[in-house]
Amino acid sequence: MKRLGICIAIAALLFPSAVSTAATPCAPIEAQAWWLAPDEAAPGRHTHIATCFPTGVVSGRITFPITVKWHAQPLGATATRVRIQADGSNIWSQTSGLPVVGGVADVGVTINATIDTDRLSTGRHELRFAAATRQPDDQTQLVSSGWQLCVRSCTPRLTRSADNWTEARGWYTGGIGYENARFLTALPVGPVTGTWRPTVQCAAPSGASPSMCEVYLDPDFHHGSAGTLLYHADGAAKTTLAIDTAALATGTHKLVIRTDAQSASPRGVDSGVMVVSFTVGR
Repeated sequence: MKRLGICIAIAALLFPSAVSTAATPCAPIEAQAWWLAPDEAAPGRHTHIATCFPTGVVSGRITFPITVKWHAQPLGATATRVRIQADGSNIWSQTSGLPVVGGVADVGVTINATIDTDRLSTGRHELRFAAATRQPDDQTQLVSSGWQLCVRSCTPRLTRSADNWTEARGWYTGGIGYENARFLTALPVGPVTGTWRPTVQCAAPSGASPSMCEVYLDPDFHHGSAGTLLYHADGAAKTTLAIDTAALATGTHKLVIRTDAQSASPRGVDSGVMVVSFTVGR
């Protein structure tokens, strides 16, 4: 019960307008897509999609509080769709009632999306939470994800991914494809203590080869702070971090994994960014 209370408290902090009422315990996670054109200030235009995602076995109807945020989208950009897919097929979507995003510095919306897991087969599924934004030049920026949901049981595995596999995917049309930022450790739903050793990966199995992989602790990119840089590599990479939680303040922190790729046409940098929130206890 203590872990459940902590999980709900974290969700309430990160998603104040809606907390999942049907699927707990859950872990607050977020996927982001960035696009940095040559004439834009870093980190460029980007879209976030976040929820408190169930970490246990679920059944019946689940309401996900989906928070979507758009930042620095150019004038003429249009939010076109927010959706959830299970194993590649749409199971929920919304195309109307989305905010005006073009020419607005920061805008967000929280949507309660209800899915009926009784319509899914028993086993471990990959859910893809995604938000699409049409750009003024008719390109599309898409933030997507790969988050695993156990419906009535965690077996059989109905996804190609390993069990502890949570990823964000950033897409910008024009031939670059998806850039993937992966968290390859069980999502933390209770306090983390001692030396925490999560495994992370930057990859692009269906996109342009990554040009950079970085991992940050508690960044605030909107205000020009990268926080603490925990890891850097040129190109695709996979590593296990060693985070001394005794050196961190108690409370909520964010681990951010970023995969970049250079695009020649259109010119720019495409990024997939995964955000995992965790609490430090004593």
